[in-house]
Amino acid sequence: MYLKPLKILVVDDDLGSRELLHKALRSWGHEPRLATSGEEAVAQVALQIPDMILMDVMMTGMSGHEATRQIRAMTGKKWIPIIFQSALITGKDMLTGMMAGGDEYLPKPVDLYQLKAKIGSFLRIAASQQKTEDKAARLNERRIGTELRAAQMERRLKLAVDAASIGFWDWDLASNAAHASTNVFSMLGEMPDIGAINGKHLLRRLHPHDRQLMVNRIRQALAAPDASYQQEARILHADGTFRWVHVVGRVLAPDEDGKATRLMGVTIDITERVRATTALRAKAQQLRLLSRRVLEVQETERRRIAHELHDEL
Repeated sequence: MYLKPLKILVVDDDLGSRELLHKALRSWGHEPRLATSGEEAVAQVALQIPDMILMDVMMTGMSGHEATRQIRAMTGKKWIPIIFQSALITGKDMLTGMMAGGDEYLPKPVDLYQLKAKIGSFLRIAASQQKTEDKAARLNERRIGTELRAAQMERRLKLAVDAASIGFWDWDLASNAAHASTNVFSMLGEMPDIGAINGKHLLRRLHPHDRQLMVNRIRQALAAPDASYQQEARILHADGTFRWVHVVGRVLAPDEDGKATRLMGVTIDITERVRATTALRAKAQQLRLLSRRVLEVQETERRRIAHELHDEL
């Protein structure tokens, strides 16, 4: 049983052959279309691509081989089964037909049972190809959906990173070259296109009171495989002020001797947090001083009242 009717283009300059094939195809449930020459076949395919073509080889004007070549060039990657019909059925003739773009070769006069079997075989191939194309389309839709979700997640992550003032950096210990994200440059008050930076350059930007402590932290981490470290420090901004940062680093890519070759990590701008914490501590200290002053005033007043009462008695 056929899965669906096919639109089949019959190309033959012989009226009797066209009528025979037209009648047979309609009785099998297909939708035949007729062309009387190679030129007409090419023109019809240009208007509407059929599901299959039954192509006579020897015709007046354009041959079936030439018509097939033009149709193949016109339809590109879309596969259309083309069955040649010819009284010339030598091996050389068949090879010429296959090289022209044909898929099958039937001798004339055409055996209708053999033709019906060939159509059924191509129909099963087409059904299998359609399943493959449908599966590929579904996979492509999933891929596109996955890429869109990944892009959305990347945008959300970037927004979160920017909102949290998180900068990423990668320090190659062998070359001392460092690559940093835009946020790291923002913490330094510099543009990302200032040129190459290096790890020592970043260390020199640290406050003198924090620099040695950071160096010690890094040395301790380098002494242990796959180690990490973190440290709060002040880093010099281009405007001459210091900003507070929280640095988290990790040792990566050990060489054959187990020696670390890279450091990677993040730098978080915590200036506002430190300022808020400092302000809270200052307020707390003011409250403590105020409370102490209140107690002192209360004690002074208590003693004064006690002294006055003693004098009256």
